[in-house]
Amino acid sequence: MFKNNYNNCSRTTHSLLWVPRALLVVVLFLPCCVFATSPNAGTSGASFLKIGPGARPAGLGESFTAVANDSNAAYWNPAGLAKVSRTEFSAMHLLWLTDMKYDYITMVFPFKGSGTLGISGTLLTMGDFQGYDSNGNLTSSFNAYDFNANLSWGSRVALDPEIFMGFTLKYIQQVIENTTGRAVAADIGFLWVLFKNGFLGLNVQNLGQNMKFGNGTSPLPMTTRVGFAVLPTEGLTIATDVSIPRDDDVKVSIGIENWIENIFAVRAGYWYKTGGMQYSSSLTGLTAGAGFAILDSYGLDYAFEPYEDLGNTHRISLTLKF
Repeated sequence: MFKNNYNNCSRTTHSLLWVPRALLVVVLFLPCCVFATSPNAGTSGASFLKIGPGARPAGLGESFTAVANDSNAAYWNPAGLAKVSRTEFSAMHLLWLTDMKYDYITMVFPFKGSGTLGISGTLLTMGDFQGYDSNGNLTSSFNAYDFNANLSWGSRVALDPEIFMGFTLKYIQQVIENTTGRAVAADIGFLWVLFKNGFLGLNVQNLGQNMKFGNGTSPLPMTTRVGFAVLPTEGLTIATDVSIPRDDDVKVSIGIENWIENIFAVRAGYWYKTGGMQYSSSLTGLTAGAGFAILDSYGLDYAFEPYEDLGNTHRISLTLKF
């Protein structure tokens, strides 16, 4: 069914054969070479875009760029949407730091022989804030929230080697009292099958215009993610990611998932920032999670991640397949 598509892009595919090998070198050696703190730290707007949705990816230490085989791919690597074979709905609720709450919802629709469409959205609510005037007097309270809506597409573009490509278009909005900021951005992702059950992924996130907020603007948190994943035995996944944000230190992560009888999954992960930051808690960077699958149509996932003195975070995801 992909014969015509393959013939049209075979020449391009041949010229891209070096790309998976080069990216694999990056995954293996970049963590050893990059240790300097980013000079752009804290300079981006719309930082909520850096919060990774999905309890399953979180349980893997956010090592999901090369895994990307479910509806979470819409965020982590839209190229992976092409690997989704059934209509899938997923919703996640995250108890984020302090009193913030983060909700994510996505729906993916596979089109046999062409690709997979994904529709998703996120909402970060920050509760009410007490207002003050310029003299320090109390005024009425106000709220703030961040929102974005996404449209994704992923498809297979070559058969030998097997290569997938995808993109996500984003509408981004931030609201604080009566002030609203807006921006439009895009992600572009690739996924290569290096060998049987071995995958290499690349995703460049938040390419787009600066965030306009009030009278000022700020760049979006553009991030490049490179990942490698292998499935050595049935039900077992081992993955690693290197995340390179424009406004923060390089982040290296590793995760493992093991399914037992295709019903229950245990997950663990660890991430580390290469800027030499000292953490007050030895648990910082560790993640853990679990998943349940019922009749291959219903799924429930949970992930736990501590954040030093800021508190612990809990993600819960529900997945339905049709």
